[in-house]
Amino acid sequence: MPPRRLVTLTVCLLAAGTARGDAPTDVQALQGKWELVALEMFGEKFTGEHIAGITWTFQGDKLIPGERGRTRDAWAYKLDPTRSPKEIDLRRDDKAEAEADPGIYVLEGDTLRVAMGKGFKKTRPKDLTPGKDPVELLVFMRPAAAAAMRAEKARQTAAAAETDTAALQGEWTVVSVEHQGQVITEVAKRGLKSFIFDGSKVIQAGEDGRTSAATYTLDPLQMPKAIDLTLLDAPPKARPMPGVYRLEGDTLRLCINEHGQGRPPDFQTTGRDKLITYVLERPKAPPIVTEPPPGEPEKFPVGTTAAVVGGVVLVTVAVLVALRLRRAPAGEG
Repeated sequence: MPPRRLVTLTVCLLAAGTARGDAPTDVQALQGKWELVALEMFGEKFTGEHIAGITWTFQGDKLIPGERGRTRDAWAYKLDPTRSPKEIDLRRDDKAEAEADPGIYVLEGDTLRVAMGKGFKKTRPKDLTPGKDPVELLVFMRPAAAAAMRAEKARQTAAAAETDTAALQGEWTVVSVEHQGQVITEVAKRGLKSFIFDGSKVIQAGEDGRTSAATYTLDPLQMPKAIDLTLLDAPPKARPMPGVYRLEGDTLRLCINEHGQGRPPDFQTTGRDKLITYVLERPKAPPIVTEPPPGEPEKFPVGTTAAVVGGVVLVTVAVLVALRLRRAPAGEG
């Protein structure tokens, strides 16, 4: 091919690519493996072990989902970066384009954010903010960036957990228990007297003297703060009981899913029969009463006014006089 014709063809191809926007650029930037680091679906957030091992791998015009090292059937994808926000359509190879799942995406360096429309209508999301419409929000990162993020988060979580673990140590008295929106206060409290945090264990002490022990782990970086309890006498494969907690001075609130499925989103139990909310407080120290040493007169507390002291003395004298008059023989004055 003559050089002039080759140059002309190259210019035409570049012009065509520019007319389509950034599609070729974004397609190239997406190529390779991405790890899922955050997922929000129907208002519920999933992180950590719940989404560990989920990947997207872009190969040419195909998207290959993966889960814990296993690949799934490839999907076809189509980008339209000329739209605002940028659009992505996903469909299985055996589906028509009209049946594609509509979505939007934001690609920033090593981070890919995607919002996919869900439900029967599969409406394309307007933005990456959760709304009333069924939307699946996914955040992916390149494997190296994801590993660095997890390491930093683990370091921060460990430091925050150490601080809260230290603050939890010791005994907490059960003030109230809430189940299905009903609060039980002084009567019964499900037979619980206190929670005692001892290192990495927590002991539930009952009014009848019986106890139940569990290990616990904290994740203070979640909102609300997360706690997982595992009973020491639970079966080997039993799920931990997920919960949330709030520590405010001498008050501790715990909301636990005792069935082990699904972390409570807050501390409300109305309409949620699997959740129990506990309100705990530090035991109040009894007042300190000091006895004066033998032979020393009783001292009035610091700050007692002279009028109060004088009043006490006058009352004491009046009482003594009345007793003397009562005991004196007739005729004595």
